Amino acid sequence: RTGRSDSLSQPLPIELAAGGPLHVVQREWVEIPRWTELRGFIVDRQLTALSQYFTSEHFPLLFAARDTVAQHARTFVEKQLGPAMPMPHAVVDLAWVPERKTFVVIELNPFGRSSGAALFSWKEDAPTLLGRGPFQCRVSGAEAASRSEAVETARGEAEGRGPRAEGRGCRV
Repeated sequence: RTGRSDSLSQPLPIELAAGGPLHVVQREWVEIPRWTELRGFIVDRQLTALSQYFTSEHFPLLFAARDTVAQHARTFVEKQLGPAMPMPHAVVDLAWVPERKTFVVIELNPFGRSSGAALFSWKEDAPTLLGRGPFQCRVSGAEAASRSEAVETARGEAEGRGPRAEGRGCRV
C-alpha cells in the first residue's frame, strides 16, 4: 500500500478496451491540505463552475482567497487543462497550490450526475454547470464553521482524536 488513499489499498482491476494501450504512471505522493481541494465543472473545455470539495466545512483561507482562486482556476483550465483533456466535458478534482498560483489535477471524472455536484445541484444549477449561465464559484461561509466543528469534534471524540486536519493525497 502506498500513501494513505483508500482507493489504493485494494488491487486495481485492469481492463483494456479492445486494442487500447495501458499506461501506468507512478509519481511522488504529496499530502494535500483539505482547504485546497476543489471540484470544477468543465464544458467544452471551459470551467463553468467551481466548488470547494469538502462541502460541510468552512476554510477561512479559501473563503478569503475565493475570487483569486476562481480566476486562477479559470485560467488554468483555459490554457493548460482544457486543451490537454481527452474529452471536452469533465468534472475535475483540483488542488490549489497557492505558493505557485497553480493547480494539481487529482482526478478527472465523467461529466454528469454520476459525479457529485459538491456545493451545486445537478438539478437546480444545471444552467450554470452546463455553461449556459455565468461562471460561479461556491465556498462555504462562516455559517458552515459551526456545523463542521460540531461534526468533527464528535467524530474526533468518538475516535479518540482531535478534528481531522489532513486532506487527501495525490501523486504529482
